[in-house]
Amino acid sequence: MKYFAKALQYLFSKKGVKKWLYFLLFSLVPAALLAYAVPVYRLFDIIKDTDMPSFGSIWISYFVRKGIVLSFILGFFTNVFISACISSSLTYHMRIGQFSLPRFFTSINNNFFPCFGRNATLSLVILFFYTVFVLFDALWNVVLNSVAAVIASAFMFAILFVILTYILSTATLWLPTMVLTGEKYQKALATAYYQSRDKHKKFFAFYFILVVFLTGLAVIAYFTSNRPLVSWAITTVSYMVAIVFVHVYRFVAFFDFNSLPRADLTVSSFKRRL
Repeated sequence: MKYFAKALQYLFSKKGVKKWLYFLLFSLVPAALLAYAVPVYRLFDIIKDTDMPSFGSIWISYFVRKGIVLSFILGFFTNVFISACISSSLTYHMRIGQFSLPRFFTSINNNFFPCFGRNATLSLVILFFYTVFVLFDALWNVVLNSVAAVIASAFMFAILFVILTYILSTATLWLPTMVLTGEKYQKALATAYYQSRDKHKKFFAFYFILVVFLTGLAVIAYFTSNRPLVSWAITTVSYMVAIVFVHVYRFVAFFDFNSLPRADLTVSSFKRRL
């Protein structure tokens, strides 16, 4: 939990709340778009509904909403852009000790493709796990009665979430490795996976906490789904918090793991140049 504590310290130390608010502000647009396109709470409808035995009908049911394709595309690319912005800001602050709004837009060209590659891979991995989940859900709907099918689907959902969390935790250092060392996609992934072996339990604990947080808010959003704006707002907030914490955690862990000096710890925690 050391890295988690350091991430909290970075965001909530003296004058750190300004950084927290800036990061949240910039993550609002992609979080809002993705909250509409891919809300976690809609998976609970798949678990609950046992009337659709067909794999195809269950799989597509999650995506039957007006404008979901456009929302996802816009959410994906704005998330890539914001990820590049946040990575640039964290890099400058931790290396040079300067944090300011213009830094969000510095070195976007250098960070765009690492963020694009990482987000595209994450999207494909999540899609694969979603497909496996739906495949088992369709199987339980056929071979089990309705109550047992719901229980089995919920259990499978939990197992797949833990496995996904484990896989994501092994790539904790991937993005900062690409951003800070300039290593290419595959080499940086191999490096991050190799480096994560000794710290994997710590990385997994953080991601597990994050997943529990997202799932908890998803449950609240599910029970308020009769008020679409409320459930969408709850999901948006959960995604905003996840985007910010994941980025800060990765960079804090990378600097600490590689024993790199952090300039933000030796100078004023918040410098602003307009």
